[in-house]
Amino acid sequence: MIAIENKKVNEVNETLSHLLKDLKNVEGFVIVSKDSFVKVGNIDGEDLERISRHIAVVMGSSEMLYKRFDDEIEYIEIKGKKHKIVLYNLDDFVFAVIGNVNAGEIKEKVMGLKFNNIESLTAENVIEDIAL
Repeated sequence: MIAIENKKVNEVNETLSHLLKDLKNVEGFVIVSKDSFVKVGNIDGEDLERISRHIAVVMGSSEMLYKRFDDEIEYIEIKGKKHKIVLYNLDDFVFAVIGNVNAGEIKEKVMGLKFNNIESLTAENVIEDIAL
């Protein structure tokens, strides 16, 4: 069973590594379930929990709004003066990229990610091989 879990971790590591290694200005990422349970992230401590809760609320509220128009959210881009947060809707999860990235540039790669079996994943496992 541990070998299977390690294989899943390695697959996700490889996918995230390919996705993020060439992106400049990425400060962090979070993968969070829509009920705000953090799955993976490379942001420290309390900030990770707080950011994850806000991400889940923003995505949940936006989804309710879009249902009114019989539509679905692909991604949400929140742009500040210094930072940008892009939230990608991945069915049961939200993949958030924090930094000054072009949301459209990485949309296809991110939207193709599947995180159905990452219950055992930790941030350390994911960011081991990622050059941010």
